[in-house]
Amino acid sequence: MKPGMWSIALPILVASVAWASDPPRPADDDTWVLLEGKTSNQHSGSMADIKAARAQQRGDEALLYFRRGDRAWVIRDAATLDRVRAAWAATNELGKRMEAVGKKLAPIGDRQRAVGEKIGPIGQKMGEVGIRLGRRRLDDGERARLEKELRRLQAEMEPLTAEMEALSKSMQPYSDELARLGAEMERLVARARADTTAIFDDMLARGIAVEAK
Repeated sequence: MKPGMWSIALPILVASVAWASDPPRPADDDTWVLLEGKTSNQHSGSMADIKAARAQQRGDEALLYFRRGDRAWVIRDAATLDRVRAAWAATNELGKRMEAVGKKLAPIGDRQRAVGEKIGPIGQKMGEVGIRLGRRRLDDGERARLEKELRRLQAEMEPLTAEMEALSKSMQPYSDELARLGAEMERLVARARADTTAIFDDMLARGIAVEAK
């Protein structure tokens, strides 16, 4: 999912004036889906929630589907949907920044995998030679041959391990940046979830949210 929602402070109306029956209360399992046409969506729920939201959609309209426990509501109010989009803007933008950093990391990671594929077989051969050298019953000729093979493998391994270390070093600034952005994203998402619940409660109180059929 693409994270985000709202730091827009909306007044929450007193629940006693909102519902004639028992009002739903906030819960940890609140989920929502924002549909934009037939192909685009943002969501905090599962594929089942997306499917349920699509079942409420008329044509290619935009709508917000919100589920709390075993009850669900639909909001089609354009102003509310605009608040949703605006609230997601900051986290979507941060997501783009993280994606850009990830694209810079990708070729380094590809090269690391390629080097690792070369290192693996050499390391395995070195292990095999080491085991054979550890055997007690070796004549001098066989021991010399194995030691020579081990030196050859070590010489082959050295530039590869040096390259791997250099790749790891070049990756570090991007990894650090992703960690920093990830921490910021967590903060934004936590705030957004709380704001989303507040907005949804307000929409229920004002009768803008309609229970899904």
